[in-house]
Amino acid sequence: MPANSRRLRANSSHSSVRRIRPWQGRTRRIS
Repeated sequence: MPANSRRLRANSSHSSVRRIRPWQGRTRRIS
């Protein structure tokens, strides 16, 4: 289930990055 794993990782990463560095959230998502 790659879709499930990708969604869980993106959600966790996005929440963590947004809380620590909101300006790096977009860069990390594209990178």
